[in-house]
Amino acid sequence: MWFYFAVFAAVTNAVATLARRMHGSSSRPVELAWWTQLLAIPFSAALLLTTHQRFYVNHDFLLPGIASAALCSFGCVLLFSAYKHGDASVICPLTNLVPIGLLLSSFIMFGTKPPLTGLIGILFIAFGVYYTSVSGKHSLLQPFSAVWRQRGSRAMLGCIVIWSVATNLDKIALRSTSPAFYLLFVQTITFILLSMYMFAQPKRREGIVWRKWWKHMVVISAFSTLSVFLQMKALSITSSSYVLAVKRLDTLIVILFAGIFLHERHILRRFKGSAIALLGVVVIYLVR
Repeated sequence: MWFYFAVFAAVTNAVATLARRMHGSSSRPVELAWWTQLLAIPFSAALLLTTHQRFYVNHDFLLPGIASAALCSFGCVLLFSAYKHGDASVICPLTNLVPIGLLLSSFIMFGTKPPLTGLIGILFIAFGVYYTSVSGKHSLLQPFSAVWRQRGSRAMLGCIVIWSVATNLDKIALRSTSPAFYLLFVQTITFILLSMYMFAQPKRREGIVWRKWWKHMVVISAFSTLSVFLQMKALSITSSSYVLAVKRLDTLIVILFAGIFLHERHILRRFKGSAIALLGVVVIYLVR
């Protein structure tokens, strides 16, 4: 059952990713993040009520949940910034670097050492990201330096660091609470933190953002919430290793749709590079 949850999490996340890329690029990422979190709360509440899940077993989820929400408040803004300043077919394949971040964060947080297969998987991922970034003649390190120079790619790298830590925190928290209740808790805390920042700003345009892009906000909130819920549901059943390996299928879906609907360039090369990186993800997660 976890496999189907993870696959549908990948599909719904791909739809939300395309909606992020298609929103009004003139809008501030923090305003877009605020609106999507506001709309996500009723979606999460509906999931909690319709799935009839328990709330929590004990209060051990509070500290990791608050820490994860604090990280996610930054991650939401960075995610919108990434897709504002970069092509979806370029930004999305960078999420294949998440397993490398998870290996590092797991070692720092729990002392878990990566096996030899993990190092082999890292090489596949590095080559896949490298191949995805190739365009024309260049020096050996030019694709990696190009990724770092691009504003959207830098924002996505920040997201990867945040997700690498937050995923481990979520796994800890889900030991004492249900996926639906935990999702609602994290999104509520994230919304409160974003609201504190938003209302401290002298010039806000949340009304303008809503009037111009409300359809995109609804699609992003609905599909993002469903994707995270399905991911957490899968995490509550099996290891995060298997879940995140399957969910990385969303990179291939996004690249394919970006070529069809957004007419982005170099789609075939980016698809091949992401497929190579996905193989590295499978090596890290499934062969250890």
